[in-house]
Amino acid sequence: FAAGISQRDWDALRTSKRFPLQNRVIQSVYPPGSVWKLVMAALFLERGISPRESVFCSGQVKLGNQIFRCWKRGGHGSMNMESSLINSCDVYFYLLAERLGIDKLEEFAKASGFGKPTGIDLPHEKSGLVPSRQWKKRRFGRPWVRGETYNVSIGQGYTLVTPVQVAVYVAAMLNGGDLLKPQLLDDAPRVVQSRIPAKPETFRFVVDAMRKTAGVGTARVVGRKDADMGGKTGTAQVVKLKMAAGDRRLRSSEMEYAQRDHAWIATWGAKNGKSYVVVVMVEHGGGGSSVAGPVAKKVYDYLFGPDTGAPPPAAPPAARRQTGEERAN
Repeated sequence: FAAGISQRDWDALRTSKRFPLQNRVIQSVYPPGSVWKLVMAALFLERGISPRESVFCSGQVKLGNQIFRCWKRGGHGSMNMESSLINSCDVYFYLLAERLGIDKLEEFAKASGFGKPTGIDLPHEKSGLVPSRQWKKRRFGRPWVRGETYNVSIGQGYTLVTPVQVAVYVAAMLNGGDLLKPQLLDDAPRVVQSRIPAKPETFRFVVDAMRKTAGVGTARVVGRKDADMGGKTGTAQVVKLKMAAGDRRLRSSEMEYAQRDHAWIATWGAKNGKSYVVVVMVEHGGGGSSVAGPVAKKVYDYLFGPDTGAPPPAAPPAARRQTGEERAN
C-alpha cells in the first residue's frame, strides 16, 4: 500500500468474499469449538461439581428426536473432568452443562471476559456473543431449548468469540484470574479490566489439564521436553455435521471452502522465566490438532528455539528404487 496499488488490485481486495483486509484477531467472531471447554470446566468446578465425577460417553446423547454426537464416534467410555479435557469428550460437557442450565453458563462466560470487547487499543473490536434466554427471545421470538445448552457447552450454536478474547482468558488462567487489557507496547502498564470469579485451585486444575493435554492429549503437537507447555484444541463446525455414504463424516477436502470447520488451538508455554500465550485460529482450516497445532508449534520454535530435549531425528533409510505401486501410494 505504501508504494501504491492499482485500482484493479484494490477492487479485488475490497470485493473478495474472503475479506483479506479484515483483522481477524479482533474484528472477526467465530464459534470457539472445544477451546470453550476451558471455560466450562472452570464453571463446573465453581458450581461444586467434583472433578472426580465420571460420565459414560457412548459416542452420543439422545434428546427427544435429536442425537448429539461426540466427535469420537465409538465414544470415550468413562470420563471425569480431567480426562474429558485431555480427550475433548463432548458428551461429558453436554450432560453437566444441562445440569447447570444456560443461565449459569451465560453468567460465568460473561464474567470471564466473553461477550464484550477486551479494550485493546485498535479500532472496530467486536464483542462476540454469549447467548442467553433473553437474547434468543429478542432475536428470534422463541424460547430457549435444552439442545441449545448442549451446543453452547462445546462452543457451538450461537456462541461467538474473537481470538484475542480467548488469549486474554488463557492468560487469566495462568496469572490467577486477572483479565488483562491486551497491550501493543512492551513497556505498557499492566491494566486489569476485571477478574474471573473463580478460586485459585480452579485455575490450577485447568492449567494442569492443559499441561497434560499438551503431553498426551489432543494438543500434544505443541508439547516440548525443554519447556512447560499447555494447550487445548478445537474444531468448530460452521454448518451442521455433514455425513457421506456409510454414515461417515465428510472430510474437509470434500466440503466447499465456506462450509469447512475452523481450526483452533489455545496454548501457553514457559521457559527460562518467560511465558507466552499463543492462540491460533485457521479460518475454514479443518482440524485443530492437525492444522492449527503445527502453526502454534512453529511460533514456539521461534520463541524458544529448537526443542533441546527432543530426541534427534531418525536417520533417513538408505535410498532404494521404488516400485510403481509404492509411487502410486
